[in-house]
Amino acid sequence: MEETGLQLQKRSFTNVGATISNIRIPLPTGEVGLILFVFKCLWEETPIIQLSTEHTEAWWATPEEAQKGLTTKYPSEFISLIK
Repeated sequence: MEETGLQLQKRSFTNVGATISNIRIPLPTGEVGLILFVFKCLWEETPIIQLSTEHTEAWWATPEEAQKGLTTKYPSEFISLIK
């Protein structure tokens, strides 16, 4: 809820894993690190994601779409979580 605005039933999502990236994100007050999370979600209708101010992007994707779209930017440890 805090990160995405989603209110899902506990049984509708699974935390697959997380990894810490060496990517640094510049902010007006300094820079911050990037922690990447993968969740498997089940739903009847695609929920609308409402990101907090701490995030730059999020999207719904099949595992195949996610692997393809993330390989050029994110570490292999993160990509390997998506199956």
